[in-house]
Amino acid sequence: MRRLVAPATAAWAAAVLLAGCAAAPGTSRFDYSAGWRSAQIVEIGRAGDLARTADHDCGFGANPAAPYVVVRYHGGGVHTRSLGTVDLPTDPAPRVGDRVYVNILDCAVQSTSGSQRGSVSAASPR
Repeated sequence: MRRLVAPATAAWAAAVLLAGCAAAPGTSRFDYSAGWRSAQIVEIGRAGDLARTADHDCGFGANPAAPYVVVRYHGGGVHTRSLGTVDLPTDPAPRVGDRVYVNILDCAVQSTSGSQRGSVSAASPR
């Protein structure tokens, strides 16, 4: 019986090792070390109305009527941070509650595959 457990354990360990390699740093399209963070859209509107609500404004003096999105992400601690940008994802059209990826280094926002929709709390913690 002891010999049957060892091959099963070895097969399980190999599967875990291979799965870990598939998610190794630097291999993902949304690599954390490259600045990508999982985020959620909390507001969509005009730059002139929303730029002041974000912790970090990436609108860089955009036209006040330009489309603008504010996303909330974890900045490495227990509190979340928000980033506002005119770089909106286009496919599919963004909606409040959508899960996206945001690059905190260059302010890019990309839709997740399948455009996961989620719920957003009215009182977003900071």
